[in-house]
Amino acid sequence: MLLFTNPSFEEYSGYAGEKLVELATEEFCNRKALPFVLQGWIDNCPRLISSQKQALSNITINFTKRFNYGLFSIYRTSFGGEDFLKFLELPKYTVTTFAAAGEFFTIRVHIDREWSYSLQNR
Repeated sequence: MLLFTNPSFEEYSGYAGEKLVELATEEFCNRKALPFVLQGWIDNCPRLISSQKQALSNITINFTKRFNYGLFSIYRTSFGGEDFLKFLELPKYTVTTFAAAGEFFTIRVHIDREWSYSLQNR
């Protein structure tokens, strides 16, 4: 029965979109990673990012690898830096998620802030 409830890639995409909204809100709204000009222009940063959940869900498909073990899957999503948004300096994120029985559990989030700052030294 668990074999049939191993969440699909599409289900993961929805879950990842929610997590990406959380990470983006933290990075752009709480850490003020947006360029100064945009900070003054955007009225409600968290609401703006939340409104892009579907688009962010769709984006994760391009940055995710699924390791399917039958009864469960491991999803590894890596994004950020130059390969995500070329006009913003973002850290490199790697999110590892365990999926089984129709549920997702984020087991590791690695944020490489040093990578984003190394772009300035090029």
